[in-house]
Amino acid sequence: MKCLFLTVLILVTNAMHLTWSELVDALESEVASRTKSQNLQDSVEDEEEVMAQGESSFFVRNKLRYSSVFVTYGCDRQFVKKESMEISGKITGKYMGASGSVESTYKNEKEFENAFISKTGATKVGPGGFLEEGVAKSCDMVYATMYVRKRDGKAYPFMNTSGVHKGKVVTISGTPENLRISKSWEACGGEYCGCWNKKCWTTCATGWCYASDSYSQSFSYKSCRDNSHCTPGLKCAGSCHA
Repeated sequence: MKCLFLTVLILVTNAMHLTWSELVDALESEVASRTKSQNLQDSVEDEEEVMAQGESSFFVRNKLRYSSVFVTYGCDRQFVKKESMEISGKITGKYMGASGSVESTYKNEKEFENAFISKTGATKVGPGGFLEEGVAKSCDMVYATMYVRKRDGKAYPFMNTSGVHKGKVVTISGTPENLRISKSWEACGGEYCGCWNKKCWTTCATGWCYASDSYSQSFSYKSCRDNSHCTPGLKCAGSCHA
């Protein structure tokens, strides 16, 4: 309003050069321009909100103390299976057959990681790391093959295109020689719940609502930085939006 008022003053100041009809036309044109600009901004914000709520995620938590995990995944199981077979053919020679030990220097380990990622295109999840990757909303199941380097210096695959419901967290623990794998609903995947505008949200009867880890309609909103900070089963903190 302040900007519009200033515009009106400028136009009035210059009114001596305009007829009354020209002044009215100029004011209507200014109002229409600003209304169009605001509507465009509102449209962009609405689109961003829909996109943020529609983004689904695939999560990997690496609880191995000293070893990285390398992840490949996709929505098409046959494609991931074919890719896994191609990777098996690539990780030969020095980085597949060389001897190694847990006492490898950081330089050698880093060298291995860089070469492995370069050859395979896999995503690294370091020791104690957490990976969140966006997947298509139409993707109901994510298929993953992961790799870990063992004492003999070789990179071994595991999971082997195992299916994971989007939104589930795959947790890798134990040791490279004795891996333990679990899949659980520890975090929101962005389809039925997630993080938007630094607040957790969840689905409700008519659409979605900002969420609380307290009681329903508490108006105590759970804050977040990304989807992984929100968990399934949260209550509506306020009203349900269509």
